[in-house]
Amino acid sequence: MNKYILPFSLFEASGSDSQSVKFSFNFPEGKYKKEDIPSDKLESLKKDLFPIVNQLKKPTKANLKTTINLIASTSNKALSSNLKKELEVAGFKSAGNGNDALATARLKTLEEIVEDTLSKNLDTPKDVFKKSVNITKIPKPNAGPGTSFQFISFDLQQSGDPFPEDKKMGCNTDKVFNGVKGDKNNNFLGYSEDLWLPFDAGQTINIELNTYAKPDCIYIKYGDKEFLTGFVGDKGEKGVIFDGSEYQEKLTQLNTNGDLAKAIESVMKSAGSSKTLKDLDPKFTEIKSKTFGGSEKVVRVKERDETNSKFSIKKKFGMDKLIIRVFSPLDKTQFKIKTSCG
Repeated sequence: MNKYILPFSLFEASGSDSQSVKFSFNFPEGKYKKEDIPSDKLESLKKDLFPIVNQLKKPTKANLKTTINLIASTSNKALSSNLKKELEVAGFKSAGNGNDALATARLKTLEEIVEDTLSKNLDTPKDVFKKSVNITKIPKPNAGPGTSFQFISFDLQQSGDPFPEDKKMGCNTDKVFNGVKGDKNNNFLGYSEDLWLPFDAGQTINIELNTYAKPDCIYIKYGDKEFLTGFVGDKGEKGVIFDGSEYQEKLTQLNTNGDLAKAIESVMKSAGSSKTLKDLDPKFTEIKSKTFGGSEKVVRVKERDETNSKFSIKKKFGMDKLIIRVFSPLDKTQFKIKTSCG
C-alpha cells in the first residue's frame, strides 16, 4: 500500500512506500470559501497536488482502490454570531461554538479544489474521477489555540493486488496466448479474459494482433472504443499462401440461422457493448456465387493485414483493463499480442 500525507509545499520522501507534501496555504481565521484564497496562494496549493497527480496517473496494482482523506481543522476560538449565521444559511449548521460548521465548510471547499485540480490534470471528467476515487472528509474542530491549528491536510491511500504476470501488458509486450476450441454452448469462445494495462493515463498504446493460420475472430473493448477483427488468418511461414476458402465453408455452416453472428453479438453485449456486429464489421458475411449456379451468404475469411490487426487506444484514468474475447470455432485458439507505446 502506498500512502501520501499532505499535512501542509515541501516535498519529502520517507522510504519507498510513502511521501509527504505540505500545503502552502492555510485558511485565515474564520474563512472557508474558495474566493477567500488569494489567486497566487490557490495556484500554489494546486501545485502542491502535482506529486499526487503523478502517483494517480499510473496504476501500480490490480484492483486498485484509492481513498483520499481530506482533513480540515480550526482553532478553539468561538465564532461570532454573524459568522455562525452565515455558515448556517450556507448549509453548515453548528452543534456548538461554530467551529464544527467552519471545519465542514472548509472541507467542502478543499474537496472542490482537489476534484477540479486532479481531474483536470488527469484529463478525465470529474464524474469519472469521483467514481474511481473515494473521498472522505474529516473535520477536526477546536484543535487548539492560535492560527497554527487552522490547517488543511490531505491523505492518499492506495491498496490492491499484484498484477498477474500472464495478464499484464507492457510497452513492448510480445506474448502468445493459448485457449480452447469454442462451440455453440459457450458462444464459440476460445479465450475470454481481461488484460491489465499498467500505463500512464493519457499514454497511447499501439496493439497488433496475430491469429496465426487458422482463422479466429478477436473482439477488443476499452471503454467506449471497440475493435473486431472478423475471422482472420495469417499466411504463417514465409512463402506459405493463405487460402481462407478451406475454412469458409465450415464457418458458414456454423452460422446457419445466424448462430455464429448471434453468439458474437451476445458476447459483445455481455462486455457492455451497445453496438451490433454489423456496426463493427459490416462485411462479416457476403454473398458468393455457387459453383453450379445460385448464391449463398458466407462468413467472410480474411488474410491478416493492418486494417484488421492493428489499432491504438489512449489510456484513461481509472480504466485499467482491456477486454479481449476470442472466437475460435475451428480449433484451439492461439494468438499473439504485440504492443508499443506512442
